[in-house]
Amino acid sequence: MQREGAAVVRTLVMLGALFGAGARAEVTRAEFLVPSEEGIEVSVREVKDTGMQVANLPPLILLHGARVPGRASFDLPVEGGSLAAELARAGHAVYLLDARGYGGSTRPLAMSTPAKGRPLVGSHEVVQDVHAVVGWVKARTGQ
Repeated sequence: MQREGAAVVRTLVMLGALFGAGARAEVTRAEFLVPSEEGIEVSVREVKDTGMQVANLPPLILLHGARVPGRASFDLPVEGGSLAAELARAGHAVYLLDARGYGGSTRPLAMSTPAKGRPLVGSHEVVQDVHAVVGWVKARTGQ
């Protein structure tokens, strides 16, 4: 009888710890500028859930498309509007990357007076930005 009572108490303590931790958890956001190539800094938002362990799941880098920067694509401040927050609640550290010329990232000089018909930022330049952020996330998370 004492063993059963002790088992019940241990179970209740563990459940209390689990639910108590969940009640205090919150999604946090931090802003960073990551150096890419000469004169370019890439804006990155880190989104984490303080109640989740991120060590066992890989970090995720989300890259926006051609028209809307990362925050507006993946982290809208409205109910159900943040894919980044949902992924963070699932246990991932999430990083939103703004390609150069978007959001908080450095605007290339060519954006001051763009030539007609020529893209302001080429995919090869965005690949350099992604490479810089991948290296930064690896150093920050160890993964």
